[in-house]
Amino acid sequence: HIAQLDATLGAIALVYHRLGDSTAAVTLFGACDKLRQELGVALSPANRTEQEEHLADMRAQLGHAAFERAWAKGQAMPCDEAIKMAQGT
Repeated sequence: HIAQLDATLGAIALVYHRLGDSTAAVTLFGACDKLRQELGVALSPANRTEQEEHLADMRAQLGHAAFERAWAKGQAMPCDEAIKMAQGT
């Protein structure tokens, strides 16, 4: 179930990015990363490479400081709050 949640949040983060809201995308990616760390779950090498490419693009769009703020917000976000954010509520 956790892997599905992580994949779903990651997919929604990509949708936010493609819709032009890279701040929300980075926040959700940060929340996903925290969830994986807490559970000791790693991304596959292919998924890690793809995510790193997306994150690099978002860092370039947002700038370093804004990216770091969004990432830190996601890292501090409780899982239920990340789910609400992904639901748009």
